[in-house]
Amino acid sequence: MLLRITKGFFRSGWWLVLGMLVIAVVYLSLGRLATLSVEANQHQIENYLRNSGLDFVEIGAIAGDWRVHDPRFIVTFPLSRLASQPLI
Repeated sequence: MLLRITKGFFRSGWWLVLGMLVIAVVYLSLGRLATLSVEANQHQIENYLRNSGLDFVEIGAIAGDWRVHDPRFIVTFPLSRLASQPLI
């Protein structure tokens, strides 16, 4: 009787493991594609930030990288524009 119970549990457990594996693969694939395409969409990102209420947004360079399981975005802003504006 114990073998019947454990056999059914292991059978359903494999489906859960397989489902989690599929979710992880989809997450990693879509994340890597998003980080690679971030440079091509620099102007769209600037426009989105401007429409969100940040009027004076200018991105100098943007790059995307993928580290183990997390995306990493590197944004640099042009210093010449920031240095020309008064601090007060």
